[in-house]
Amino acid sequence: MRMLIRKQYPKILLSLSGLILLLRACFGFCWSDESFYYSIAYRFLQGDVPFLEEWYPTQLNSIFLLPFVALFRLITGSNNGILLTFRILYVLVSTAVAFMVFFVLSKETRRTVALFSALLFLYYTHLNIITFSYYAVSVLSAVVSFLCILHFLQMRDAGKSAGRFLLYGGASYAVLVLSMPLMAIVYFLAAAFLLLLHAGSVMPFVSGKCQKQIKALQIPHILLHHLYGILTVALPFCLYLFSRLSPSALLQSLPFVLSDEEHDETTLYVALRNCFQNLSDTFGRIVYICFLLIFLAIVIAVLKHFTKLKVRTGIIAKCRIVLVFADVIAFFCLFTGCIGHTGYVQIALVLFALPLFFLQDKPNTRLFVLFVLPGACLSYCYTYTSSGFSVYTEAIGFAVACIVAPAMILGCAEDILHWSGDKPDQKMRLLLYAPLYAVILSALILTITLRLVNIYRDDAISRLTCRIPDGPAAGILTTPEHLTDYESVLSVLQSDCTMAGYPDGTHDQILFSKLLPWGYLATDMHCASFSSWRSSMDSGELKNYYELHPDKYPDVILLLNDAIGSYETCGDVEADPVPNANDVDGHLYQYIRDQQFTEKSVPCGTLYVRP
Repeated sequence: MRMLIRKQYPKILLSLSGLILLLRACFGFCWSDESFYYSIAYRFLQGDVPFLEEWYPTQLNSIFLLPFVALFRLITGSNNGILLTFRILYVLVSTAVAFMVFFVLSKETRRTVALFSALLFLYYTHLNIITFSYYAVSVLSAVVSFLCILHFLQMRDAGKSAGRFLLYGGASYAVLVLSMPLMAIVYFLAAAFLLLLHAGSVMPFVSGKCQKQIKALQIPHILLHHLYGILTVALPFCLYLFSRLSPSALLQSLPFVLSDEEHDETTLYVALRNCFQNLSDTFGRIVYICFLLIFLAIVIAVLKHFTKLKVRTGIIAKCRIVLVFADVIAFFCLFTGCIGHTGYVQIALVLFALPLFFLQDKPNTRLFVLFVLPGACLSYCYTYTSSGFSVYTEAIGFAVACIVAPAMILGCAEDILHWSGDKPDQKMRLLLYAPLYAVILSALILTITLRLVNIYRDDAISRLTCRIPDGPAAGILTTPEHLTDYESVLSVLQSDCTMAGYPDGTHDQILFSKLLPWGYLATDMHCASFSSWRSSMDSGELKNYYELHPDKYPDVILLLNDAIGSYETCGDVEADPVPNANDVDGHLYQYIRDQQFTEKSVPCGTLYVRP
């Protein structure tokens, strides 16, 4: 039994982690983000047209979710329990990908190091939104895509046929583009650069030996098969989209989609500046020391390569050892700012790993190219499109790069032993390895703790004692106060906000103001807004929307009380006691008065019904 455990402990730990996260999935009800992704997919199932009748910029991810939501409804006949079901599915998929991380990376590094990578991946979820948000799908699809390419290279090195993994990787990358469309531009730029590199048009100073190695990669073959994989997702997506939407209608709607009220316009330069500014604002001046250490490590690597200096003696060896221990100190300075914040420690770990990567004698460049560089691009894309405090979204790309950080760190440890002598004693080995393992374990322990403790937009886990019995959130545990509010809203939806309540058949458009995306999942009426996200009464977008779609004017409007959906501070988010505060003014309110809607007071707010 002991031998079995020693041999299978990575699989045992990953399986146990998956079970723990399945239990954790039952805790905490988010009134906003989580249900929003599925409400758009449900809207499309009801017949609304992407881009034309839904204007939220991230709707492509909901098109990806559409067949899965359709299958759920086919099996269950309703949306009851949809949120918990997809939470469970998300945990199962994440656990399967974590096994994939371990399996592929264990061929590049030690099993223990690969296990660290798999656990860091499994326990990270953006802001602990435990579902297929476009953030989470970005990380899942990116990691799967790059793992498939890496495994293809591993199989090819072993002389085995593995072209199918390029197809899988391409399909995963297409899903990544649906979650973050700017990554399509990254793909085309990278493909163009690789083709130029293969043709010898880039970096003519590369040695003949290196050029032969580049030719041996067969870059056009890899890109072609990867493109085939992309098309397996892109073609069905385009067929669906353009069967519902003409190109002219798409062009007419795009300006409204791209002018979303919550997303400020920016430039490529400003976004790049913000990437660094966000890190500085979050961690303070210590982050500049991290940048300096990365720069010094690159300088040392260049000097070592071009001057052919000996690496075990002299100033180069001493500088490298000093740099490693300075890097450890810098990490733990960063670590103090990571406590309580999901994703921050992934940033710190990558910043720590980069100098060690450049200090290695023979770094694993394909791990760097396949995970760190795309991770940096993903961070930039999310910073460019972010609508809020973007360090959290910037951390998404770092989470992808973080997959290979343990391998980069402990790969450097092997070199440290060589720098300190051919046969270092046990004390020297402990002195060199202990700080590096301490860094990785600290990052992993904090990631696990935050994943289990932080609750997104609900309350502390100790107060989540009431199970929601019905509706889209059935089965999820929340606070007694939130359960009361939830049942109050659901009761109004079931009695006054379904088409069955209006036998004449003239009432089928509904709007919730300000924020109640799960409400659209609890009614058979159609969403009467430019998005199932926030629709405040005074929104200027509503006026634009109704001018373009006069048939979408609402027949029923539920104006929610200010405190409905309120939440407490718990980890990553600050409390919001009035998330549905509304200015009762604007074009929509004028329409209510002009059409002489019937006004009815209900426990959760005010109901307006067109006569």
